[in-house]
Amino acid sequence: MEINLSTEMIATLSQCVALQLDELRRRLERAEKNAAKVASPVVRQRHLNTITHLNERLADVQEAYDLLLGMVPPVPVEPIADFRVRQDGSVFVFYPQSDGAKAHVIAGVRPAAWQMLGGFTFAVDHRLAPDVCYQLREDGYTVEVQ
Repeated sequence: MEINLSTEMIATLSQCVALQLDELRRRLERAEKNAAKVASPVVRQRHLNTITHLNERLADVQEAYDLLLGMVPPVPVEPIADFRVRQDGSVFVFYPQSDGAKAHVIAGVRPAAWQMLGGFTFAVDHRLAPDVCYQLREDGYTVEVQ
């Protein structure tokens, strides 16, 4: 039997089942702690029966969760640009995203101390920003202007 569910419905069901898994794990942990504390063999056996039942239920819910996750199509991941650039008034702020871009700020771009905004982020005058973007692209980096 084939069931057709929307991606949104699968995601919602997955979240509900994940919550149920968490609750079962908490209940199982509590039952194990309680069983360890009990001295009476009759009460301990009840706790052990509860633990067995919870383990069986946990296995069933985990199987359902795995099936749901298998139904979700993979989400395409957009590549992250090496530099993200944002205009902030009359300056453009360059945010290096990759490790290579951060290294290039120090070795290649070499902004003046007063241009540095913390970490590897730096700012340039709006008149120079197009040239900096062009040079970064020439150096092989991807630049995303927001």
